Amino acid sequence: PWTTIGRGRLMRAIVRDRVQRLQRDEGFGLVELLVALVVASIMMTGVAYGVTQALWTGRDSRDREVAANLAAEAIDQARATTDYIALSGSTTTQTVNGETYTILRTVTSYSSLGAASPCDGTAGAFIKYKKIGIRVTWPRMKDGTRSVRAETLLAPGASSFDPTKGNIG
Repeated sequence: PWTTIGRGRLMRAIVRDRVQRLQRDEGFGLVELLVALVVASIMMTGVAYGVTQALWTGRDSRDREVAANLAAEAIDQARATTDYIALSGSTTTQTVNGETYTILRTVTSYSSLGAASPCDGTAGAFIKYKKIGIRVTWPRMKDGTRSVRAETLLAPGASSFDPTKGNIG
């Protein structure tokens, strides 16, 4: 049917229709603009909170990993000691990547008192074991976050035995 109207008239009709639509379009009002801004700001606040939480969680995870490595290192140092009797509690600090970690070592001695055995040498002999506890904390721990802990039991080596008493010194 456009052939009966003619091409020129058809083009003029299309252009006139578009011009009339543009003249009728009044755009956004102030209320619509304010609603759009409020919705956008709520969405952006949510995104910013999510990014902040992700960054904080990543940092906390790195701090915990460093603390776990420091605790394992402290346990290894306690196990490697040659002076079993003098091994005692201590508090040290170590700074890694700008974060200061506090390493608390507790030592608890356990003795086994009881009937003598042929290996004791004397009736009053006892064998000591030491429990080593390591606790690592750092200043920027999240509220409610537990410190990193590690424990081990140490039994004395053969060099700790007192040959005159037949027991551990």
